[in-house]
Amino acid sequence: MRSLVDCAGVDFCDSTGLNVLLRARRRALALDRRLELCALGPQVARLFELTGVDGVCPVHPSLDRALEPGA
Repeated sequence: MRSLVDCAGVDFCDSTGLNVLLRARRRALALDRRLELCALGPQVARLFELTGVDGVCPVHPSLDRALEPGA
């Protein structure tokens, strides 16, 4: 199972937001789930890239793509 976070409306993310996502990921893993992200804006995508979050959570280009079978 997976939990999907739609980030389409997120224009800004700081260390607090990163911590919330990483704690959510840890909780998801404890429940045998994956935390996945979709529709990252350019600034948030860059932050996730710089901090390595994009390497621990799958990132989909859009919500539609994330919901495709096999995504």
